[in-house]
Amino acid sequence: MELRLIEAYIPKGLEEKLLESLDDDKYIWLRFHDIDNNDNFVLVRVLTTIKWDEEVIDRITSLYSVYEGFELVVFQPKTAEPLHNKKEHRKRLGPIPRISRQELYVSMFSKATLSFSNILMVILSAIVAGIGLYKNDPAVIIGAMVMAPFLGPNMALGLGVTLADTRLIFESIKTLFVMLIVAFVLGIIMGWSLPVNPNIPQIASRTDVDILAVIVALASGAAGTLSAITGEMASLVGVMVAVALLPPFMVFSMLLGAGYFSSAFGALMLFFANIIGVNLASVTLFNIYGITPMTWWDKRKAQILSAAAYGLWFLLLLFLITIIYSV
Repeated sequence: MELRLIEAYIPKGLEEKLLESLDDDKYIWLRFHDIDNNDNFVLVRVLTTIKWDEEVIDRITSLYSVYEGFELVVFQPKTAEPLHNKKEHRKRLGPIPRISRQELYVSMFSKATLSFSNILMVILSAIVAGIGLYKNDPAVIIGAMVMAPFLGPNMALGLGVTLADTRLIFESIKTLFVMLIVAFVLGIIMGWSLPVNPNIPQIASRTDVDILAVIVALASGAAGTLSAITGEMASLVGVMVAVALLPPFMVFSMLLGAGYFSSAFGALMLFFANIIGVNLASVTLFNIYGITPMTWWDKRKAQILSAAAYGLWFLLLLFLITIIYSV
């Protein structure tokens, strides 16, 4: 079982409120410690697992966040002794325990935030993808896929919708928009300066979109979201290769720069298929795993946003399928 150690500074004299409201089967052990030279706060330390850490964090936050000076931090221990042989009980085929909403949010917000390193990653991956496409080198293209600069903001957008977090939604859209502009400009320059040919196999394969590409995008987006939810980020590498947002967008911009407008349109459709698949799958998986805001009014707002997101992405998906079968 994956462990989480929660530490929080809470007002002294209010420890019983936590003991009364937190079931002892939700943690392995709980300790209170006096803080040197501080008569107003005590340190509470709770060792739990990823199955219960979100509930413990929410309970502590709801009880003590109104007090000035309240602080909470979560650690990820590799092991602990003794564990008192406390085991998690869940159905054999029950849902896999996920990381907490708070931990997932921190991970996604860093991917959604516009920063120098994110822009640099787009520039480098766009150059690698462009050269790989031009030289018809699959190994180089896969290297650009693994960099996957577009995947993070799209998954963060899905999380922002399910949490009704307008700040995360705005940051995700802003970052993705800037990334697309950077990649587009580089693609146009490479398409204009290099003798790009739409018959190059690695380019031609990304100018023809069909319903199978949409299915792959949905499955890959679901796998990527599941990797993030469960904290199994190692398996995200395969998702980066499968969903491949950057190469079709580079094909689109390079062919546009080279003057092959008809072929460029096909690559743009493949890119949109992947975008729709990732966002639809992420909103769906986040909701299935019960990742919701803490307060009831934010939960209500999240339900409305999720419904609106489903409507938008399904309409775009229907429009895309219509185009696929009409061409």
